[in-house]
Amino acid sequence: MLSPCYDYAGLKPNPGRTTLDNSKIFAAIDEQINNLQEAKRLLGGRTPTGNHTGKRTLSATARRSMRLAQKTRWAKVAADKHASGTAPKRTMSASARRKIAAAQRARWALVKRTA
Repeated sequence: MLSPCYDYAGLKPNPGRTTLDNSKIFAAIDEQINNLQEAKRLLGGRTPTGNHTGKRTLSATARRSMRLAQKTRWAKVAADKHASGTAPKRTMSASARRKIAAAQRARWALVKRTA
């Protein structure tokens, strides 16, 4: 059973129709979009063609304050890194390496035996 089609110009069900005519629907939607954009323009809002996508320009004073703030942030990060100190690199003794290697060989031997 087909569901009732909608009259998209008025956005209400139209049970007499059982097929959709996409071109009429798209035209009705475009008309509604144009009407809404016109209403927005009349109310003082910007339309999609009125949006600015250019680069914003900052004054030298603003750029300087941003630069100094960033330098302060990086100085704090660097100070925290040096204050905590770097831990010495951990190394493993030769005997510990031999024990781990022997245990790994035993595990592989067990796998190969069961396979």
